[in-house]
Amino acid sequence: MPQRTPEYIHVELPTVQQLTSMGWQYIEGDWDNAKVTEFSAGF
Repeated sequence: MPQRTPEYIHVELPTVQQLTSMGWQYIEGDWDNAKVTEFSAGF
């Protein structure tokens, strides 16, 4: 779960919500271990 900082609450979360409402897929990462986060090599 992302850190609940003011930047996350007021900037990042609304952006993620808007993008997911437009059909984008949100893949939550891991703050402590970035290697477990799914990532597309074709990105």
